[in-house]
Amino acid sequence: WIDPYLTHQWDSPLLQRLQATGEKLTPWGKTYAVFKYQPQVLYVGNSRTHWGLPPDPHLFGGRRVFNGAMAGASLGDAISMLKHARTVTKLDTVVWGVDYWGFSFEGAHPDFAQELVAVDRFYVLYRPLLDLKRSLTFDMISDSIHLLSGRTEKVCRSSLALHGQRDEACITANLSDRGGVDKALIKDVRATKGVNVRMSEALPAFRSELGRLCQADVHIMVYVNPLHSLTLEN
Repeated sequence: WIDPYLTHQWDSPLLQRLQATGEKLTPWGKTYAVFKYQPQVLYVGNSRTHWGLPPDPHLFGGRRVFNGAMAGASLGDAISMLKHARTVTKLDTVVWGVDYWGFSFEGAHPDFAQELVAVDRFYVLYRPLLDLKRSLTFDMISDSIHLLSGRTEKVCRSSLALHGQRDEACITANLSDRGGVDKALIKDVRATKGVNVRMSEALPAFRSELGRLCQADVHIMVYVNPLHSLTLEN
């Protein structure tokens, strides 16, 4: 398959293909990667974790590390990724990036369908059917044609080529499009004004997921995310 959005690729030459800065169907690619790679260490969170944390095995004694964070991910998306990972692999450590304005079940990733989350060992059977069904949609067929005809941007690699972390070339292009680090910082700070999170729903769910991880003897590291423009600088 041409697989223009890399929804079902792992350790594949297609991951080295240069593409546009905007990744599409990220939850599809990352849930598949977790299923195939079976990391022992998993990062979850939104784009700040996606950009900022390198999945370096040397930081965790040689264990397999994957950055499962996604741009636009809500608290609910992070919990869904953890549920998926707990089903398909044996986690040793979870690194969870949180921030106030993303600590919510609102604004979930539009492409993170619950059918992507493994619930039993039969995932190996029904995941290919999901990928086949998705590949027959208009947008994938259209972008496959564009790819074959060479009418696509070639800027950076998929995050899957870097075990889930955003390619620095993508980050540089993104910040440049936003007017540079200084302007991006101002925009990020302004974007947090007036954001109100319903802790009555989010906090119990967060605690429950931490409890499930603890019961599974998973080591947990929780940190507060910086702003986008600080992620690259620091």
